[in-house]
Amino acid sequence: MKSFYDYLIIITVILYILVLVGLFNFAPNLLKYVNNFTKIYISFILLYKFNPLRKNKVLTEGDKKMVFASGIFLFLTTVVGEYLIKIKDTLHTKINKKINYKEKIINLKNKIKLFFSSDKS
Repeated sequence: MKSFYDYLIIITVILYILVLVGLFNFAPNLLKYVNNFTKIYISFILLYKFNPLRKNKVLTEGDKKMVFASGIFLFLTTVVGEYLIKIKDTLHTKINKKINYKEKIINLKNKIKLFFSSDKS
């Protein structure tokens, strides 16, 4: 049976894929919220598990797996995730500039055609 934490990680991975592929415009904003919520959730779990005032400090295999996965999640979302989002945004900006440039050329061609067609009449 999967835990709430497992579902959060699955949702985050799916959202990262959607952001990188560029399928949905809302995915980057939603990804920020899910990442922040997951980081807060991880923080509370780690604070609970490693609280020095807590008497019973037995770590199960599930706890070890979650601590390791949490470390990887925090590293990837902080370093790699932000880097990938910046790369995606840069590519999106470059593509938009090229599209705008092509539209300007088409508009200029249309104006030239109108100029020469009105000249004949």
